[in-house]
Formats: sequence, structure tokens, C-alpha cells
Amino acid sequence: MKQKLNLKRTPHDRPDFQGMYDQISRLERLVFNQHLREGESRAGWLKEILDFQAEDGSFALVDSPRIESDARVEFCYEPSYLCSALLMEEVMRHKEPPEALVDALRRALKFCCGRGLQGHGYESEEGEERAMGWFLRCGLEDFLLFYPDLVPEFTRLAEELLNNWTRLFVYGTLMGTGKRNQALNQAVYYDKGSIKGYALYDLGDYPAARQGGHGAVRGELYHVHRRSLRHIDRIEGEGTLFRRYPVYVEEERYLLRAEAYLYVDELHGAPQTGEDKQPYGPRSEDLVWYAAYGTNIDEKRFSYYIRGGTYPVTGRHHEGCRDKTMPISNMPVTLCYNRYFARRSSQWDHRGVAFLDLNQPGITLGRAYLITREQYRDIQQQEGPGWYHHDALLGCHHGIQVRTLTHSSRISPENEPSGKYLQVMEKAQSSLNWRQGMVL
Repeated sequence: MKQKLNLKRTPHDRPDFQGMYDQISRLERLVFNQHLREGESRAGWLKEILDFQAEDGSFALVDSPRIESDARVEFCYEPSYLCSALLMEEVMRHKEPPEALVDALRRALKFCCGRGLQGHGYESEEGEERAMGWFLRCGLEDFLLFYPDLVPEFTRLAEELLNNWTRLFVYGTLMGTGKRNQALNQAVYYDKGSIKGYALYDLGDYPAARQGGHGAVRGELYHVHRRSLRHIDRIEGEGTLFRRYPVYVEEERYLLRAEAYLYVDELHGAPQTGEDKQPYGPRSEDLVWYAAYGTNIDEKRFSYYIRGGTYPVTGRHHEGCRDKTMPISNMPVTLCYNRYFARRSSQWDHRGVAFLDLNQPGITLGRAYLITREQYRDIQQQEGPGWYHHDALLGCHHGIQVRTLTHSSRISPENEPSGKYLQVMEKAQSSLNWRQGMVL
């Protein structure tokens, strides 16, 4: 599918809120998924952004800023941050970028300085974390190094806000394969890395790293805002079990200064884990994020696909997976594709069930589960390989593939779902905070 953004402005006195949210989601999708910014579609979405820029340098989705301040942040400033981040990355692709592109970025960044990248009111810090995360994903640090004088006021602002961010090296349950990785949902994932001169110990439920020895500890590197770091400190028992110390992380290209939670309590003879058995936990290549968009959005409903048993809403008996371990983690997911309903399911009153049309843009809200690849294959068998035979790669999250199941082509005729099907799906959707998830 081509990455069309379909950018358009809505009248400020008759706003199309759903349409604007859909456009923001499509922009976020580009920022969050680097592979979508490559290839044939790049020229198309770039032209859309350049053609959409307003005279004041913004990329506002309403035709006038004369709206309430919270809406002005959401529909004038945030789409401008997203478009500016994408233009920033595009400028750095060129040894000698076209002057029209540089000028568009210059005007965009000047507009971005208007609110200091802050959110509205009590969400000020949350908005800053979100906006700076977008810029960091598109190469902000390199941009400040190579283009410090393009917009001096933006450079000063960005350098000041970077003081609120910490590079964090994680090696245990906070990694992408770990049960606590949700605490890093708003963080910017860098890559895998290691710290030398440290040893890793197995404490059973979690590992512990300490300085000393000639080995190394392998893990992952993130950029974390202080707002999220406060939460992670509480999770890790900072100051009691663990304490954050400065470390140097070796990753593919650089040696980077960061911080890591090192263990300060007694080890009580815990065994040491050698590099050959690291990183801690399951291998990322053995896991997959399964993106559900129908009734499997509901955790209780999905549990029958894992553990087996008779689902009381439909009376259907599920065999479950061979490995009946529940998902390591789950999170909200926004899928930028159209969901439709088709076929006749005997367990759902002979009405339709959900499918995803990967050739039709749209916005579909769902939930992603971190499970093993074996469990994913078992779930496809239970879903019915004749109906859900297409295994689609949607992207990656913190180094792990995100996949979903659908039909390879749009099924006709379509068939509306039953009331109880919609009730299960919509109740589960209402419990999720979509700002805390991934966009694919």
C-alpha cells in the first residue's frame, strides 16, 4: 500500500475531528516506522507534506488558529511537529539538499518554536515527551550537530529539552522481550548494545548487573524522558535494589554514554550468566507481537486461544496453544488500515467477523500481544487458515516483528457482525489508552 497521507484542512467552525485524528495517526505511523519512509512511496508522501505547508510554516489541520488552546495544540502544532520531523530527516538524506526543501524546514521549525514543544495545560510535560520523541526518531541529535544554524531558536530549544532525556541501557525485564517493557512505550529505541567490564547474575525472576570482571552485559539502548524515567525508577526500586549509574554502551556505530540500573543489594550466591547465554530472557527472534483487531482485542477472549477451554460468550471450545503460557505483555495498537466484516460465523450468530484490508487506508484500533512464534502459528490454525491465511508483517516494535492475520484479498460480499460480537470488541477498545501504544 502506498503511504498516502490524504492531508487536508477542515473548517475551524465545523471541524471533522475523526478525519483529523486519522491524519495524525498516518503521520505518526511514518515517524514510528522507518521502513515506511523508504522505497517507492517516499516521493509521494514528501510531496504531500510540502504541498500542504501553510504560509505561516505550519501544517495545521484546521483553516484557522481561532480555536480553543487544547485543540490548537492537537490539530495545529502536533501535526506540524510530525511533518517537521519528517522534513528534518529528509534534509539530512541529501549531501546538498534542495533549497526549497531547506526553506520549508526552516519555516516549519520556526513555527514549532511557538509553544516550546509543550502540550496543553496539565499535559504539558506529556506533550513535550511525545513531540521530542517524534524528532528523536527522525534523527534530531544528528540534525543539531550538522545544521545548528538553520533555525538558531529551534536549536536552543531542542538542546534545552534534551536535558530532560536520558540514554538508558536495559538488560532484563525492561528489554523488548521483557514483561516490563511497557514502561518504555514512549521511549525511543536505539539498538542492541553491551557494557564491558560488568557481570550479569541470575536472581530467578530478574537479572542483576554489577561492575567488575572482564566480561560484558548485553542489552538494549533507549532514550527516555524524565517523565517516564520517574515511573521506571519506581518499578526498579531505584535506591534500594538498584541504582542508576553512568555507563558506556557499545552499539553498532558508537560508544555512547548512558545510565543503567546496577544491583546494590546482596547477591546471596546467585549464579553468574556468561555472555554466551545473554541477553537475558527469550530471544527476540523467537517472539512476535500479534496485532488483534477483532474480538481478540479482549484479553479474556484471547486467553482461550492460549490456554484452551470453552469461551462462555459463544460456547465454542478452543484447543489452545501447545505452549499455554500467557503473553509476556500487551499494548494498544493503531493500525492504519481499513477493518471490515465478512463471512458467516456459526459461533457469532452466522454474522460477519473482522478482517483487515491491507490495500485500503483507514484507522483500526486493536491490541497487540507479545507471544512466541509457535503460539502465533497455533493461533492461526485456531482462527481458521482458510479464512485468515495471510500472515502480514506490519512493522517492528523495539526490535521485535509485529504481525497480524487476515485474508489476502478483500472478501465479498461483506456481512455485518452480531450485536454480541460488537459488544465484546467495543468494550475492550474503550479500556485502552491509544496514546500509550504503537502506530502501524
